[in-house]
Amino acid sequence: MGHWSELSSWLMPTGAVTEWLTLSALLDELDDSDVPCRADPAAWWPDRKYLNSPTTNAAVMACEGCPARDACLAYALAADEREGVWGGLLPDERRKFALPKAA
Repeated sequence: MGHWSELSSWLMPTGAVTEWLTLSALLDELDDSDVPCRADPAAWWPDRKYLNSPTTNAAVMACEGCPARDACLAYALAADEREGVWGGLLPDERRKFALPKAA
């Protein structure tokens, strides 16, 4: 089997691989206590019916102080993540930042 990056083109949208590698490297450098989503990952992956729940709102607020927030959001936008809290934004909020699809 080839190198992971060779396979990634069919796994992730173009541009998302670089953003993922950047985010992953940053997360590797940080202590778990610095990255709030590592404490309770389920809070960052709410069912759509719980997007306005206190738990989800707390997750969004916890992202504000996360040192990986910008890289997290950059990956989510590049990958067109449609679920979860990424970079402190919910799916509908991220769609406002989405780049137009190439024709």
